[in-house]
Amino acid sequence: MPDQRKWDAIWELNRRVTGQGQPFPVTDEIRALLQATAPDVATSPEEAERALRTDASTAELLREVATHIRQGSRRLPRVMREVDQRNQAGDVDGARRPLLDVRNVGQLRQRGAGATRPARSIQQRGAVSH
Repeated sequence: MPDQRKWDAIWELNRRVTGQGQPFPVTDEIRALLQATAPDVATSPEEAERALRTDASTAELLREVATHIRQGSRRLPRVMREVDQRNQAGDVDGARRPLLDVRNVGQLRQRGAGATRPARSIQQRGAVSH
């Protein structure tokens, strides 16, 4: 189960860095936070470790983790509204489908977190190495 305090710390750090343009001090604490939260959003520990090697790729990892957290946080309330609407309309089978879809996304992400992604790594997506 994801740690809400860590997710909140990611959101706040990303807001300060990208939204307010504050400097991004890459500290051991920030590296540990990103390493701990990366698997929550299907980034393998190996990919996270590679991304944490440079300041630029660490900043990219922060953006990626924050984006996935935000997307997932928005998805669940939408799904719950859809389930309620279908239940109220008497469509019990239809109400189950969105819940199964959310569960399947979670399972796919868990599987993805344990495997190397076939897509480009974070460093290949535009972050510059030092």
